[in-house]
Amino acid sequence: LLVNSASAARYIALYAPGLDHVGGARALSQQVAPNLPIDVVVLGMGADMHTASLFPGAPELSLAQDARADAVMPMVPVGSDLEPRVTLSAQALETARQTHVLIIGEDKKTALAQAQSLSPIDAPIAQFLPNATVHWSPV
Repeated sequence: LLVNSASAARYIALYAPGLDHVGGARALSQQVAPNLPIDVVVLGMGADMHTASLFPGAPELSLAQDARADAVMPMVPVGSDLEPRVTLSAQALETARQTHVLIIGEDKKTALAQAQSLSPIDAPIAQFLPNATVHWSPV
């Protein structure tokens, strides 16, 4: 991806070998924070209205949505078989100069409409919609 006009971009992997999600988040925050703001962020959205790895119902969600959160936060999705992980915090994502939300399918279009009337704690994508350009495709 980092070729031609994009060759000046910086790629920071959100992976910390040998560390669990908590230690990895701490280490990665130190790498990510000096590189903020983000120029462009493209967010997806799950049918449960999560985005990035900001999952509704996760115990860490309110911390990850706090304006004082570290750039990278640990997250453990609740009620799923998903593994613990790290995610950019809402604060880090909100630094983006341009925010795009890309959704595919009728189910996600319905979820997006619902998210617009919910709080970010119930629908994490809602936090980003006021400043986002939404792109939807039926397939």
